[in-house]
Amino acid sequence: MSRGLTIVEPMPIAVAAANHGTGVEFIRTPDPKEVYLAPPASGVALGIDLGAIRQIDTVFIGFTNASPGATWDVQASSSLAGSALVSLTGETALRLPGGAGPRYHGVARLGAPVETRYLRIVVSPDAGAPQLEIGAVVIGKRFEHSYEYKSGRRPIDLSERVDLVGGGFGFGRGAIKSSFRFTFADLAKAEADRLWRIVTNVGNQHPLVLVEGGDGAIEHDQVHYGVFERFEAYERKDPIDTRWALSMQDWI
Repeated sequence: MSRGLTIVEPMPIAVAAANHGTGVEFIRTPDPKEVYLAPPASGVALGIDLGAIRQIDTVFIGFTNASPGATWDVQASSSLAGSALVSLTGETALRLPGGAGPRYHGVARLGAPVETRYLRIVVSPDAGAPQLEIGAVVIGKRFEHSYEYKSGRRPIDLSERVDLVGGGFGFGRGAIKSSFRFTFADLAKAEADRLWRIVTNVGNQHPLVLVEGGDGAIEHDQVHYGVFERFEAYERKDPIDTRWALSMQDWI
């Protein structure tokens, strides 16, 4: 069965803890360059307190240098300390296929929403793996819907280029990243209302996670962490057919 396009609005993380390492508070901040660091070749257990019992069905762990064989397991818990653990995903490969590095993402999609306040994310690296870095953790309940085929990515080069009088060019090197433009179609009223709430909650100033649809397993380049760009008005033909074109720009 084909996946639609997925949007995950991050739930606030009230408290984050770890069994060791430094900078665990950075998984609560939006900037993926602010990272949690774990000791080399050591297993990591991140404790997450969502502040209240919430329904979740998607977990994103991103901007990590996880080793090729690293695995992770998302668990529900009855406390931040990790009591009464229940595995939600089982132990699976952390890195999504297709990533060119040096940073990688993992996405866990539960088959049905689970109610919990506390989560534990257990990461198990390969033997001899370097110091583990994690730049972002997003937990939420996904919005998913079909989208039009003309949706696609656009590269963005933040470099500066100057035409030189000798006929060449001068460059001020900058990052190269991407944006993704997509169009939802055939949104029912309840779906359009929920999407409107997501958009008005985050605006273009709070990051979210977007996963492109497809027929197979999720690949690295299908996952975007970033902010919405300029908004366009949605178009409503009737109560069960709303069309809305949106775009987002990656945060790297």
